[in-house]
Amino acid sequence: LATWIYGRKLAEAQCFFLSEIPAGSHVLVVGGGTGWVISEMKKQVTDLSITFVEASHQMLNKAKAHSNEQVEFVFQDGTWQPKPDQYDVVFTAFFLDVFPQPFAESQISMLDSSLKPGGLWIYTDFQLAIGGYRKWSAWLIRIMYTFFRTFNALSACKLPEIDHSFNQNDLRIMKSKDFLQGLLTTRIYVRGTQ
Repeated sequence: LATWIYGRKLAEAQCFFLSEIPAGSHVLVVGGGTGWVISEMKKQVTDLSITFVEASHQMLNKAKAHSNEQVEFVFQDGTWQPKPDQYDVVFTAFFLDVFPQPFAESQISMLDSSLKPGGLWIYTDFQLAIGGYRKWSAWLIRIMYTFFRTFNALSACKLPEIDHSFNQNDLRIMKSKDFLQGLLTTRIYVRGTQ
């Protein structure tokens, strides 16, 4: 549904900051779906080591088509936990929006702790637009949640408010770019060095 409505803007937003990943990074991709982003990362950045975590066996199998020996695939059965200070970069795209607020907050804390001090988190997701497009974006987001709750048993019923959770976890916005009049955002957060 989202691709049908928004077209290539979803992929464009996800790829926008990939070139900011430092060469030689250990990257954690969480909820990467079909894994197409693996190929895009490797086109833009050299010598990456990627851990790809996905909760769907079907998506994990599709993602393996984009892989080589530098990708570790992990099925997230609810027990996998990343080690603290393990990754240079965390990448999430349209991942946190599927969770209710409390679980989204716990995911942010868990993923934040997996980042090395000074590590980057590339985050892409929907947001409520500001200004004149706020009602339009709220309407579209409400339609998406109704659709996915009906057909995919989605537990969330609205976008989690992630800004406070990122700030609370000492993650600061380094760069940001909005798409579709602010309905989509992609950001680079940097983890504090403390």
